[in-house]
Amino acid sequence: MWGSIAAIGAGLAVLGAGIGIGQIGGKAV
Repeated sequence: MWGSIAAIGAGLAVLGAGIGIGQIGGKAV
């Protein structure tokens, strides 16, 4: 159970980081 929650949390963290990098890249351009 906790493993699944950790996996979901990690996935959301990766997606959030990707979106953040995309926004920074878009502003830079």
